[in-house]
Amino acid sequence: MKKITKHKKIYEIKKIYKAGYRLIKLIFKHHPYFMAAYTFVMICFSLIPLLQAFFQARVIDEITKSIGAGSILNNLVIVVILYLTIMAIRRLIGGMNSYFQRIGYLQIDRIVTLELLKTFARLDLEYYESPKSNNLITRVQENTHQARSFVDRTVWLISDIITLATSITLILSLSPLIFIIVVITSIPQLISELIYGKKAWGIWDAKADVRRDFFATRSYFMRDQSLQEIKTFRTKEYLFNYAKKLFVDFQNEQKKIQQKRIILENTLGIVSVIGFGISTALLIVKVLSSQITIGLFTFYTSLVNTISSSIQNIFVYISRTYEDGLFVADMYELMDLEPRIISGKEKIKNINIPPTIEFKNVWFKYPNTKEYIFKNLNFKLNPGEHIAIVGENGAGKTTLVKLLLRYYDVTKGKILINNINIKDINTDNWYKFLAPLMQNFIHYHFDAKTNIGLGNKDKIKDIEKIKEASTLSGSHSFIEKYKYKYNQVLSRQFPKGISPSTGQWQKIALARAFFKDAPILILDEPTSAIDPKSEYEIFQKLFDFAKQKTVIIISHRFSTVRNADYIIVLDDGKIKEKGNHKELLELNGVYKEAYDLQKKGYEDV
Repeated sequence: MKKITKHKKIYEIKKIYKAGYRLIKLIFKHHPYFMAAYTFVMICFSLIPLLQAFFQARVIDEITKSIGAGSILNNLVIVVILYLTIMAIRRLIGGMNSYFQRIGYLQIDRIVTLELLKTFARLDLEYYESPKSNNLITRVQENTHQARSFVDRTVWLISDIITLATSITLILSLSPLIFIIVVITSIPQLISELIYGKKAWGIWDAKADVRRDFFATRSYFMRDQSLQEIKTFRTKEYLFNYAKKLFVDFQNEQKKIQQKRIILENTLGIVSVIGFGISTALLIVKVLSSQITIGLFTFYTSLVNTISSSIQNIFVYISRTYEDGLFVADMYELMDLEPRIISGKEKIKNINIPPTIEFKNVWFKYPNTKEYIFKNLNFKLNPGEHIAIVGENGAGKTTLVKLLLRYYDVTKGKILINNINIKDINTDNWYKFLAPLMQNFIHYHFDAKTNIGLGNKDKIKDIEKIKEASTLSGSHSFIEKYKYKYNQVLSRQFPKGISPSTGQWQKIALARAFFKDAPILILDEPTSAIDPKSEYEIFQKLFDFAKQKTVIIISHRFSTVRNADYIIVLDDGKIKEKGNHKELLELNGVYKEAYDLQKKGYEDV
């Protein structure tokens, strides 16, 4: 077991080294001159104290000489001037170091944040729905500051190593014994850092599920939609106590680790103090035996301190860099995740004409699951047909759309687009054909025109087309009543912003799908929050607007699906029934039973 642990640590160190090298290389690539200057200034900043200590020692010696001579010597004036000059340079370099540090933080944050945004954008949906990879995403999202710390500590580590090497060279020229004593009595600090650095990150890593649970619960208190329900159902206290327990339990484990860490660090720190005491005694002996001056005594004493603190700093930086490095390794593990959905090379040429879509012997189950959602699913959708897909919750309606949007690949079988396997089609080319409205559509915090215009970024400035799409979805009438009309910001989190109702948001999202004007329109519960009158008006316009388009509608409302060319009834991963509204009623099966139940509900009202 110990052998496995040792190999694991070696693997982790190698992983951190590779990830750290990639990060520093990336930052130097973006800002080579800045990072070179930052490193140089930091090294100068770490060496200046040695130079200052040396001239301070010279000042003391010159004062001693002048007291003995009974007059002020010229050398003293010169040495004092040099000492003051060094102090001024130290202050100047200190200011430069602070500037580079602050600007460096901003530069590193920007680079890392943008690289991660690109990574999040290209990750497949599968990674977000998998607990393992979602934990990795959570860890990285919550700790981006550690990339900045890693670079900062690495530069400090280099400067401390240079300071240590310089100090060791100077102290060795006086007494190798003092050097050995200082080194030996400083080493115990490393034990604490190496032990507890890994443990602290280990808890953070192991508790990713707990932290994700906490942040999800916390978010309920930060969204106006969920706050309404919290107040109405009086769940505030329950959710607060639930979040508190998660937070406190997690912090208690961290607290235990930190308490043990402090106790061990302070205990081992006594060894370092003893080492300094012995070294100081040896230096006093050298002063009394006239081997060194009083000034050099102060200089070498400061060197002993510098060696001890540099060794401790290096150990601390190694440990902290190890902790930060675990994050950087996680970050690059995330960035290196390979997309499972590989874009094909085939392109469908005419993007104005809807293609033929065929599900052929399709079997599908979600990754890392055993149960099949679809079992030998077969159907064909001809260009310009309007179909509806119905079925009970969990029947696979939304999953079917995910396969068509190629968020996932089928497990077995094929999806053919104009007789071309969807896997062989270029995804960017395929997405030009699709205008989906999903159930969990985005509520952009932008103004109304941008919310709709994002349906087609190439025409985002075309306000007339935006208004046409808005009219079609039924959102134009209420947008025109907003104080700033299409320039109205749709979020109360921003100045002069408002919050549309759920139904209004659905109409705006529908307008966004219409604005794309793609040959295939996919609507997943498009009017679930819209009143029946508005729904009727929207679909009257929709079927006129989409005469030459393929339309796929998923809905539980029979008033929505009844006008489709044909309806597919899904049940247990298979097509249970298929036909138009009239045919399915005459079939007197599952569709007819559901229709009658819904109809009875309206009649009872």
